[in-house]
Amino acid sequence: MAEIEKLGDVECNSRDAQDVTDSYTDLEARLRNKQSSEQRLLGHLEKSANLKDTLELEREISRIRGEVEQLQGQLNLLKSKADLATVNLTMYERARYTPPAKLAFIALVSRTFRDSLGHLTAFGQTITLVVVALVPWAVAFGIPLLMGWLIHQRFRSPVTSQKAAN
Repeated sequence: MAEIEKLGDVECNSRDAQDVTDSYTDLEARLRNKQSSEQRLLGHLEKSANLKDTLELEREISRIRGEVEQLQGQLNLLKSKADLATVNLTMYERARYTPPAKLAFIALVSRTFRDSLGHLTAFGQTITLVVVALVPWAVAFGIPLLMGWLIHQRFRSPVTSQKAAN
């Protein structure tokens, strides 16, 4: 994919993956159970003496054999999905395309200054938003603190006030 991307400008790139481990494990277990059932029925079929039991066992074996084949097909499909990947690539040729010229040093300096100024502006906006966000908190905590300080100043003892004055 990296080598393909070097061929031109990538307009869209998407990747999709599907984990089929649980499905695969479940199908394997179900397949083993069905195969075990089929073997047990085949053992009963060999011991079967009357026609009615034989026909019933063969019908059940046929049904289970169909389920085994279906499960095996699903397992094979999951194996092929795990082994293969599909890449869809659509390319368009641009008429009269000229690759961009390398920028001169002065253009690089100009671009760097402009980018730096943009980052500085974004930083200033962020600081402003933080200050605006803190104002309600300052009011919510500042008023009770101010009230407490004023009450403390009013009721403090005169001895403490005279000592502070000296």
